[in-house]
Amino acid sequence: MIFRKDRIEIALTQLDLAIILLVFFIIINRYAIAPDYGFSVRFIEFLSLNVFYFVLRGIPTSYFGYLLLGITLIGCFQALYGMLQLFGYHSSMNSAFKMTGNFINPGPYGGFLAVTGICGLGLYLFKEEMTSLVMKSKENGQISIINKVKEQFFSYLPLMGVGIILIVVPATQSRASWLAFLSGLIYLIVYKYSQVVFHLKERLFSLSRFTRLILIFSVSVIFSLGLYGLIHLKTASASGRLLVWKTSANIIKENPFTGTGYDRFQSHYMEAQAQYFKGNINTSEANLADNTMYAFNEPLQFLVENGLIGFILLLVLVTTLLSVKVPQKDNWLKILAISILISGFIFSLFSYPSQILPIKIVMVTAVALLARITSKNFVFTLPKTTWKGKNLMFKVFSVILILIFSGIIFYQISSTKKSYQHWQRALVIYNYGSYDESSAEFKKAMPVLYANGEFLMQYGKSLIMEGKNREGIKILTEAQIHLNNTVIQTSIGNAYKELKEFRKAEEAYIKAAFMAPNRFYPHYLLAKLYQVSNEPEKAKAKAREILNKPVKVPSPAIKEMKEEMKSIL
Repeated sequence: MIFRKDRIEIALTQLDLAIILLVFFIIINRYAIAPDYGFSVRFIEFLSLNVFYFVLRGIPTSYFGYLLLGITLIGCFQALYGMLQLFGYHSSMNSAFKMTGNFINPGPYGGFLAVTGICGLGLYLFKEEMTSLVMKSKENGQISIINKVKEQFFSYLPLMGVGIILIVVPATQSRASWLAFLSGLIYLIVYKYSQVVFHLKERLFSLSRFTRLILIFSVSVIFSLGLYGLIHLKTASASGRLLVWKTSANIIKENPFTGTGYDRFQSHYMEAQAQYFKGNINTSEANLADNTMYAFNEPLQFLVENGLIGFILLLVLVTTLLSVKVPQKDNWLKILAISILISGFIFSLFSYPSQILPIKIVMVTAVALLARITSKNFVFTLPKTTWKGKNLMFKVFSVILILIFSGIIFYQISSTKKSYQHWQRALVIYNYGSYDESSAEFKKAMPVLYANGEFLMQYGKSLIMEGKNREGIKILTEAQIHLNNTVIQTSIGNAYKELKEFRKAEEAYIKAAFMAPNRFYPHYLLAKLYQVSNEPEKAKAKAREILNKPVKVPSPAIKEMKEEMKSIL
């Protein structure tokens, strides 16, 4: 833009403006309004994806055909990889599950397969239109070999990808991914075969009233049974999500307008859960509580982090997305893009796709496609520039600024990478029990990761294991600002216990016990603390409580704890 001599046009759509407004608010809210912002990879991804969006929306429309085909093939490869894991030919990324693809558990894996499957299905249903879009002009009235290859690719590869993905998605046992795929499928079918749907609608209204009522009743019963089956497939999981949503609503009450700040859900949730159980400790929900970092509902988490103001701006963006006006010839592209977004949205109601970069990339690609085909509402023309006088100085100054900014960005990336490498080495050394060397590696990463809650938690634990309890408490106290959970609280309690500050240790253990009431370890630590602090009656009372406590998941550790409690009595 700096070196071009002709006029430059900058065209913006209503969708661009809605995105810019939302991004601007999130940045201002994070750094100027919400307190104690921390280091956040998710926020770095958020900024990068916005740049990615503006790059994509500037490319030719035909390029999106190749992008969407690539997305479908990646989904296909992930499905094949999952099949290898399922049949024991390859290990999964999580020892608790047989099949995860390249993801950490089947939930996000199933969500990724769902959105890529809908992408492939859309390509197949609109294969004629897509083939015409990506084909080069005919040579001497004949279709070239390259175009014939493209035609075969866009006709059969999406179908193959969808077929393989459909085989694997049910095996993930991710109900959210099933609903995501089904919702995208229904949207595609309804709009692709709108005439058939309209004809069926006319046939329905031509039936007698009694027949229509019977049909509607039958569909309602089938839908209700299906919903009941989905909920009761994993009842504990569904009930656990309800607990998270209820607790998240309490966080909203504390910061209704601007929220907690972007990516600060994890810094507030466990404290709110502890407060909830202080007033509801005997409820059956106590067995569902755990250390939670996500709301398992993206609109709700967005509301928690960005408040009502941010949520209203998000609704403006969604409304703009669904109401974009495109030329009639591009309407099929709009249907394809929205079907992908609907699939991703339904998945987001029960999971955490904002933490999963591959899913976010697919969603941003769909939004960029919509922006590319929509009519441009605002066009700004920059004047021609020359190489004389003030214009030359402006060009030189602009280049210097760009080079400085690029250097800063490169330095930040390089230093962050090195810090993560130190963090990784520190964890490996920690697992070998060399805590002094581990703490030294953690310390090297501290200048960059000083506001990363997970890093500070692990660093603080290493210092305590090394015997540096005061330093460990200082680091863990800082960690609480950015991440709070039972691990941090029990570690703080252990440090205070070693320092003979028993009341502070008790306070930390009790907080950990309220955060996740179903866990035995905080209660066990309290019983052992009361022994050391010479409070036998409290120790016996806690021992009886542990022995009478129902076991959620039996384990050797719980058995050993109960045996120790018998010895206390």
